[in-house]
Amino acid sequence: MSNILEASNQSHSLIHTKVDVQTIPTILEASNQSHWLIHTQVKYYTLSPNSSYHYEFRYQLLKKDSSHRLILLLGGHKRKCIDWWTFSVGRRILSAIRSSNYSILSVCSARSTFDHNIPIEENQDVKWIYKSLQVWMNDVYYAKYEQYPLLYLYGVSRGSHFAGLLCRVLPVRAQILYIYPGYFEGMTIRSVLDRDLQTRLIVDSTFSSWFHFKFCYTMTFDLCLFQSNKISNFSPVPPTYFVHVVNDKKLNESDYTRLIAAIKDDSYELGGLVLNDTESLKLHISFPPNATPSYMQEHFYQWRHKLHASELLYEHLSGFPKLPEQQNSEYKFQTFWCHRGDFTFFERYPSIMQTWNEKQQEEYREYSNDIKTFHEQLTEEFCGDLRGQHAMLSLDIEGALFWVSEIDSLRHRVKMQNFLSRPLRIWMYNKESLVPERYRNHHIKANCSHNLYGNEMYSSEHIIQVYFNQSSYVGNPLLADYFLIPHDLYCFIFFHQLFVNFTDEQFKAHVSHYSNHYFEPIIDRIRYEFPYWTMTDKPGSNHLIAFVGGRNMGVLDNRLQDLLKNVIQLGPTGVRQDLLSQNAPELYLHRNLSIVYRHGYDIVAPPFTPTEIIEINTSNDWYQMKKRLLYFAGIFNHSLSSKSARRLLFAFTKNLSSLIRIEKKEFHPITVVDGHVPMQEYLESIVSSVFLLCPEGYSPWTPRIYEAINLGSIPLILSDGIVLPFERFIPWRSFSLKLNVSNVYNILDFAIGNSSSNFEERIKRKKRNAQRYMNAFRWLFKNDRNKKKPDRFIPEEDVKTNVFHYIYRELKCRYIEQFLGASWDIFSSASINARQQACVTYSHICPCTIEQPIAFDQYNYGKQHSHKQSSTSSVKAPSTKAVLNTKKLKPIDLNSTIVVLGKLVKKLNKLLEAKTTI
Repeated sequence: MSNILEASNQSHSLIHTKVDVQTIPTILEASNQSHWLIHTQVKYYTLSPNSSYHYEFRYQLLKKDSSHRLILLLGGHKRKCIDWWTFSVGRRILSAIRSSNYSILSVCSARSTFDHNIPIEENQDVKWIYKSLQVWMNDVYYAKYEQYPLLYLYGVSRGSHFAGLLCRVLPVRAQILYIYPGYFEGMTIRSVLDRDLQTRLIVDSTFSSWFHFKFCYTMTFDLCLFQSNKISNFSPVPPTYFVHVVNDKKLNESDYTRLIAAIKDDSYELGGLVLNDTESLKLHISFPPNATPSYMQEHFYQWRHKLHASELLYEHLSGFPKLPEQQNSEYKFQTFWCHRGDFTFFERYPSIMQTWNEKQQEEYREYSNDIKTFHEQLTEEFCGDLRGQHAMLSLDIEGALFWVSEIDSLRHRVKMQNFLSRPLRIWMYNKESLVPERYRNHHIKANCSHNLYGNEMYSSEHIIQVYFNQSSYVGNPLLADYFLIPHDLYCFIFFHQLFVNFTDEQFKAHVSHYSNHYFEPIIDRIRYEFPYWTMTDKPGSNHLIAFVGGRNMGVLDNRLQDLLKNVIQLGPTGVRQDLLSQNAPELYLHRNLSIVYRHGYDIVAPPFTPTEIIEINTSNDWYQMKKRLLYFAGIFNHSLSSKSARRLLFAFTKNLSSLIRIEKKEFHPITVVDGHVPMQEYLESIVSSVFLLCPEGYSPWTPRIYEAINLGSIPLILSDGIVLPFERFIPWRSFSLKLNVSNVYNILDFAIGNSSSNFEERIKRKKRNAQRYMNAFRWLFKNDRNKKKPDRFIPEEDVKTNVFHYIYRELKCRYIEQFLGASWDIFSSASINARQQACVTYSHICPCTIEQPIAFDQYNYGKQHSHKQSSTSSVKAPSTKAVLNTKKLKPIDLNSTIVVLGKLVKKLNKLLEAKTTI
């Protein structure tokens, strides 16, 4: 893919002008000038050295809502772009198009015609219109709206014939063709593009426009048209609406049906599932209206107040069998045949005029002069809508535009069918090509693959990189649904905990240094040296980035955060601040850094913990091994708030002096240790405890939640506002407990439950439930410290149920929600509606949340405690549901636990160079 990154230098000879209303032909009335030409602009493109292939682009950008639809108008022989605005039939077409909320672009050749019979590869009109349109799209449309439009074609006469060629090189979503049924050979040639790429060009309108107008405009690549010797890299055949007018003297209905049959016979290869649909190729038979005097007065504005002229023309069209020598003949002499006819008919036959009075003769002379003056406009009106020959047609324009909307809905359905039927495609940038050169060999131990800080809780960044380096999920970035940005920002920031003794200002400067000199250049390279950032309408929304620290992207300044606002974060921290009142204070604020999390847009994933490789005894004696009810060891002064869970737990450091009996089994009620303990003691203590207390710290997340699950304990979460990993898919209530921080003093009652008689069964049930989802919090990763063996995932047969499985499920859902309109602005009506629609329509991918949010809910807690406010002056005694033993506390017997751990603990010690836990 290296040649993708070679930018091609394109030089364009452009002349830019705006329409000067004063230069419009004087035949237009002033009212019509202001009505039809408003917002109309013109640019001229002279990219080709041959002046025969210079083009006028006349356009109106009239976007009224969030849709970006542009219709390209191709006229017939000798037709100029302005004709669409000056001819009454053209104005009817434009009016219908505007009413359907399309922007309008008319393209005309300097020759007033197109090379409609020359094959695509040799066709200079196709080539130079394609290249001119690339320039216009970027200089005009993208410059105005910062996204590319959905493109449609509307062709009449020879423009319709030429559309059959042009639609094979442009991302045309649908086309409407009048008079000619398109270029037969051009619309029946298969493309040699890869089937998956063809499918994406067919179903993904945003990608298709980006591919032609951004990727192939700025990059040199052999898949792009007119950039290599390869041929037949054509776009798929778009759905087509053919209009056959029964008056047409040049074509029969069979000419259309022959072409349609040829396309249908090969529809899947020419245009995939979209073209294969029965509605994608439509033939409409149109019957022109009768040219009555009243019809002419209504539609030909020059005769709006000249009934006599309309009547005379009608008589001419109807014919006159009144010649003296033809009184007995059935022949009717007609004087208007879509070309310059003899409009002095009556002068040549004075016998007809001799009965006319002076007024009638004056009206005829006026009529004859109008015919000569407005011949072209009159020809369009009658040879178009009334004759159906070589002209603009407004017949059935409303029906055709309605059909286009139906095709848009069809493409929407086909795109989702394709997405749901295949695996998610993620492509990762090569980190070595992103990292600034000065940092590639700088502080090698700061890389996440070596960093041991915090029991390797930052290692998930490295694991993600290893996974996608080893995965061949998608080799072609042009097919990717998401692009992963690898980086080690947090590992650089927290390298060797150098920041510990920093003041807030020093820490801010420390973070700012690595953000601006290490991280920002990575993002800049992605934005400017690779083309994929703008592949979607919202730049960066198809990108993923993992932030493995507790602030997510909150460590970045506002400018960088705004730059990454569309990127989906993978991080360990989720906070439901959206459930709080607007004036509520920040829940977690440390060193003036807020947690950045957009619920339903970002994804919470668990950190890596080495305990995931330990196998715990799951036999029936598992419960009997438990010696302690509640356990916590860690730093209490780990939050700025005096009312944080850790600060409140300090009241439990003085251990209760009695054992507690629950259903014939004795437990030490609670052990709370302020500070570090040796690693082996810490692990054994977790294994021997029923519950592991998992309080908040500087942020709501904690690796203890996952250590508890991995070591056979039940996590008791003490954190307000927390979002747990994969809540949409995993029933956290079934294997964990959660208590709001304000109720910490009721923790014993909460843990024991309302009825101690079923305590053992309840605990075993939670353990069984945890066993079902244990791999959801495991990365199943093996890191060789000595680098004698490559990092790898183990065991291979379990990879399908590990963390990545659930990340993919989350991203599948995000993709659907983004497609339906969701964005980083989770409170916008578009985002809310998109999430609701996704969970209703695609519930098997995005299951609707039925339960209360976990964030501020304390589940499994009795109603009598739900609103209780505890005093902070003393520890609440255990309830009488548990029988207290009056004998003094005895040392805990850990022999059985040590036996269970055995060699596994020794193996873990080899993995852990750090001997302490936080």
